[in-house]
Amino acid sequence: MGREFRRRWDLATLACLLAAALAVGVGVWLLVHADDPWVLPPEPEDWTVYETADNSTAFLDAVDRFAMDTASQLLSRSSTAENQIFSPMGLYSALSVLAESADGTTRETLWGMLGLDEIADPAGEFDRMYQRLVGRGTVWMENSLWIGRRMQPDRDVLLSLAQQLHIEVYPCDLDHEDTAARMGEWLAERTDERWQTVQLPGSASESHAHLLTTLRAEDSWRIPFDSRVTGMRSFHLSDRQTVETEFISRTIDAHPIISGEDYLASYLSLENGGRMHLILPNRGITPQSLLRNSWLLEEVLDGYALGRSRLGDVILTMPKFSVSSTGTLSDYAGGLGLSALTGENDYSTLADGLKTATLDLFTGLTVNERGVGLFPAERIGEGDQGEVVKTNELVYLILDRPFIFMITSPDGRILQIGIVNNPTL
Repeated sequence: MGREFRRRWDLATLACLLAAALAVGVGVWLLVHADDPWVLPPEPEDWTVYETADNSTAFLDAVDRFAMDTASQLLSRSSTAENQIFSPMGLYSALSVLAESADGTTRETLWGMLGLDEIADPAGEFDRMYQRLVGRGTVWMENSLWIGRRMQPDRDVLLSLAQQLHIEVYPCDLDHEDTAARMGEWLAERTDERWQTVQLPGSASESHAHLLTTLRAEDSWRIPFDSRVTGMRSFHLSDRQTVETEFISRTIDAHPIISGEDYLASYLSLENGGRMHLILPNRGITPQSLLRNSWLLEEVLDGYALGRSRLGDVILTMPKFSVSSTGTLSDYAGGLGLSALTGENDYSTLADGLKTATLDLFTGLTVNERGVGLFPAERIGEGDQGEVVKTNELVYLILDRPFIFMITSPDGRILQIGIVNNPTL
């Protein structure tokens, strides 16, 4: 009896010791790995395969309408002294993450803004679009969501955000100074160190989430500009002052041109099928006033396919420039009349008690002889100058005053749009 009791006592003691060791081990693991992401998006080889890779027409119409409306509302009110750039696709991506995390009125508000009210599977539609955009290797669209480490997010929602919206989710202490440094490291790694600093709101708490979104497009011109003809010339500012800067030039034979009532538009083809659209307002008209009409962008984008363009031998001269921006949810919501999104809302689909979300959207573009992207702005190589074939109307598209630019994907989605007010800034 005594021997059996001692044996049971020894086994019980051993079990307690093992349990204590395991608890200590798990505690140490959590301490060491406390900053590891909760979920990461899949690698391309693990992307979801759909029966049809095409998006529904209703979804693409919603994406395009969102891009044109938001660009019109935000850029038409922008400064005429500074260069502007905005990524409708980046904002659509960020707000889609918030919509999938939200519930109740918050979800309805976001879905209405994104045009998703009648879309059966918004996350699946976004995933299809993401795969088509990013799969070509010329667009980088990345999101990370940072929420309090003591929150208990729904695991299924986390996996859906990672799998279909391609987002990383990190636990953190949003009121700790080290969190901003970690976010800055994440940002620098994904933007070639173009951005390295994140400013967190001072009121951040456990019920708060912060979203970082970056979008950049990089591609070469289908036919590069010849750096031998790059030269200095004057750019006329909106205040009637002039600045001297480098311009690149080329001739494009038998190329589509759209002559609107108040503008002249054409585009440059990129190597992988995308385009850089250029819209030059008539003299005396600012890009901002032109963009007050949201139909302008639709008129330009649809004009080439619907026969509203004509062919001309285009003499194109444009300044080299670099522009970047950081936008917050407050910036966008205020400009779009949705200031309610900046206060407390309902993100309980992702985690009970999650009430506030903020975001930073980073986007930028450099344009030079080589192409578009975050390229350095030095002269690169020699391209084909082109040769004027005088079988068509000769059209001069001289972008020596404020103009509008758009970067579109091969299937016509607006990735970035902006205004060059001063190419020397």
